[in-house]
Amino acid sequence: PYLSAGGREPTSLARLARAAGFDTAFVHPFHRDFFQRAAVMRAFGFERLVMEEEFAGAPRVGPYVDDRAFGRRILAEVAAARGPLFLFGVTMENHGPWKPGRLPGLDDPLAQYLHHVVHTGEMVEELVRGLAGRRATLCVFGDHAPALPTCRPGFGDTATDYAIFRF
Repeated sequence: PYLSAGGREPTSLARLARAAGFDTAFVHPFHRDFFQRAAVMRAFGFERLVMEEEFAGAPRVGPYVDDRAFGRRILAEVAAARGPLFLFGVTMENHGPWKPGRLPGLDDPLAQYLHHVVHTGEMVEELVRGLAGRRATLCVFGDHAPALPTCRPGFGDTATDYAIFRF
């Protein structure tokens, strides 16, 4: 959203989904005001925002909500939907900074990053299992390369890898 016009675009996936009769939800376990995220997501057309305050009791790994707990919340949102749902979720567990003391026994930034990547993979596996048998599409992607000097994927621009699962 921050490489765009901040919600002032002529259209967005959320607005298109709403026009097609979908409920729209944005799920992100972090401060709603950080980078004006709540205002931007509402401008994009998300009706419901599930933000940090709704993850108050969720387990954390390091300073942020565990990706696996995040995935379980996504599945709960899907289960509670009363009709078609367009849900966009942004995880936080593997967000930097990666500094000594973040994780017990792991001070190397790359080791911390990879520790969190395992949880992200487990979350995706849980989402795939949880969506099996439903009429659903799951798209997962990373929005940027990690800010680690020893981890420099060759994206070269704003492109990122993604995977699409259809159920």
